[in-house]
Amino acid sequence: MSKAVRFVLPLSAALLLVAGVAHANLALDGDMEAASPADPVVWQPYAAGVFAKTGDVVYNGTQSMAITQAGALGGFHQVGLAVEPGKTYRLKFQYWRVSGTFTMRVGLGTSSGDFQNNAFQSTAAQAGWSSFARTFTLPAALPGTLRLVFLCSGTAYIDDVSLTEHNLVKDGTMEAEGTASWVNYSTATYGKSEDAAYNGSQSMFISAAGGFQQRAIPLEQYNSYRLTVWYRREAGTVYARLGNNTSNVDSFGGGLT
Repeated sequence: MSKAVRFVLPLSAALLLVAGVAHANLALDGDMEAASPADPVVWQPYAAGVFAKTGDVVYNGTQSMAITQAGALGGFHQVGLAVEPGKTYRLKFQYWRVSGTFTMRVGLGTSSGDFQNNAFQSTAAQAGWSSFARTFTLPAALPGTLRLVFLCSGTAYIDDVSLTEHNLVKDGTMEAEGTASWVNYSTATYGKSEDAAYNGSQSMFISAAGGFQQRAIPLEQYNSYRLTVWYRREAGTVYARLGNNTSNVDSFGGGLT
């Protein structure tokens, strides 16, 4: 279920700097289209895993990765992904468990356990592909490299692995040309500026009472979210609030003043 939430930034004579994220896939060879696991050398054996590219069972493209284990859990992992402390990421992949137990975990500094004790496991019968998605926030101090670990005690296929920095706010970086992703709140005068930026080349400024907002942000019920805003107040009062179908109050408590 989605929730229509409005992200509102009403300010008075202030300069707002919002840090955003890129959405490039950080999982190398996530589409499994490289010639073999060793080309490039990004998917490595884990626990004596038996795995190989195959064109026989594919979700997308021409290849997937097949794990063919006899008994004990084994598979493959990717180590040292280019992530940053404190940031939020979304992991998504397609899998087909044919037999045995299929397990996927996200490790920090080790491939032997999940850093949130939240490993995914499937023993259910499947007649085709299933999708798995997970959003997680890394700790401020990373105890080692991030690892994506795929394991099976029978046969499983994996395809379309993606790990992307997660941001539901459109144009959160303020790097887009113009302000089409944002709409007026009250009678503000606002726009993009290259005079000052926290990151990248632009920020959003407000030079009169009021502000700007983004409506209908697609949140999911019972999930947890984190809002991060970088701002510089030159005068007046700065507010940032999250409204549930309203732009006039913070519906979740707190907010920035």
